[in-house]
Amino acid sequence: MCQSSYRKIQDLGLTNMYKNSDEFSKFCGMLDGLAFLPLERVFEGMVYLKTVASPKEKIF
Repeated sequence: MCQSSYRKIQDLGLTNMYKNSDEFSKFCGMLDGLAFLPLERVFEGMVYLKTVASPKEKIF
């Protein structure tokens, strides 16, 4: 996980969810992974993440 992403998780009060939910921490890691996609595939990656997000993640 990127340091800045983890800081944002802390700012949003999601640290416990990140530490206790493998699904949520994996989702956060996939968000960071968008940075490694070619620019023309980022939107496609975001759409994919939206489809795999659990209802808890869709709140954010």
